[in-house]
Amino acid sequence: MMLTGKKEHNLSDRVESAIRSWLDKQITNIPESYEGSNAGNLRQAAVGFFRAYEILGNKKYLEAGLTCADRILKEQLARGHWAYGSKGNDMMRIQDGFVTRPFWIMLYAHKLSGEKKYFEFLNHTINLHSQDLVVWGRLLNP
Repeated sequence: MMLTGKKEHNLSDRVESAIRSWLDKQITNIPESYEGSNAGNLRQAAVGFFRAYEILGNKKYLEAGLTCADRILKEQLARGHWAYGSKGNDMMRIQDGFVTRPFWIMLYAHKLSGEKKYFEFLNHTINLHSQDLVVWGRLLNP
C-alpha cells in the first residue's frame, strides 16, 4: 500500500518516531575525542543534537549536544584555538574553520544551556582574535 499522507496513515507520527529512534542511536555513537576524522563528526553531532532539542524538546538531545561541546572544549589550547594537525600551539588556522566552527558550537551551547563555561570559551576565543596576528609574515594590528 502506498502512503498518501492522509491522517489515517499517521505518516507524520511514523516519521517523527523514526527520527527519534535514529537520534537515540546516535547518542551511543558520539566520538570520544576531538581529533582526526572525529573532529568533524563531533561538530556535526553537536549541531544536530542541539537542533533536535529545539525541534523535539527532549532534554536528552540537549545533553548529548553538550557532551559533544564539552569534548570539543576539552581540546582547546591555552591560546584559545585548536591544533592544526600535529602543529599544536605553534600554528593557528582561522580561515578554514579550526576556530570558527567550534566558536559557533559553543555559542549554540551557551544559548541553549546558559552555562557560563561556554561563554568563557567565547571570551577566550575573541581575546585571541584581538591580539596581534602574524599573517604571511606580516604583523597585523587590529
